[in-house]
Amino acid sequence: MIRLRTFKDVHGHNLIEHPLIQFPPQHIGKADAPPEGWIATRDLSKQLGCSPASVRLALHNRYARYVHVRKDGLYWHHEDVGRFLDDYAPEAKRIPSGFIGIEDACRLLGTVRSYIYRLAKTGRVQEFKCRMRTPMGCRLRCFYKRSDLERIQCERRTA
Repeated sequence: MIRLRTFKDVHGHNLIEHPLIQFPPQHIGKADAPPEGWIATRDLSKQLGCSPASVRLALHNRYARYVHVRKDGLYWHHEDVGRFLDDYAPEAKRIPSGFIGIEDACRLLGTVRSYIYRLAKTGRVQEFKCRMRTPMGCRLRCFYKRSDLERIQCERRTA
């Protein structure tokens, strides 16, 4: 007897049942055991100190490969998770020395935030991104090197 393989949609409905059509295993139903080398969403959320929903959203936005395991949730491919963790900002308890926040940078130069962002994007000002814990959860904060901003301030005065 030929075992039928099915292609299931998001809601679990069978889309195709045909004995001659073969699909890759990640598209066939839901697995009962996690694959080797894949990482669970709950493990990543504990490691990063944020909610599983935040982890799923961040990895999904980076087109990370995943597989759904019955009763266990989503498992993510280790290579995609490694790329995500390389880009993930470190956690800091306070503002690093020699850096200032965006409000102080705007006040120092007498400009708007978009000008500071443009300076950072073009590389004229060194930007430091980190995660900081707040009462509302972890937030990504950007700080700018004070010496670079003071140099730009002097350039603007002389020009």
